[in-house]
Amino acid sequence: MKQLALANFVGQFDVDWPSLLAMSSTVLIPVIIVFVFFQKYLVEAMMQSGLK
Repeated sequence: MKQLALANFVGQFDVDWPSLLAMSSTVLIPVIIVFVFFQKYLVEAMMQSGLK
């Protein structure tokens, strides 16, 4: 849903860069937080799948 809001900051002839950057940060921060907490499990799963 937030990705659709990002498209609203880009017009046909101009881009609202400050608002686009602020909204991009709010979209990326939860993804980064989830990655940090689950990084251990992601790396472990990748290592196990490579040991077949």
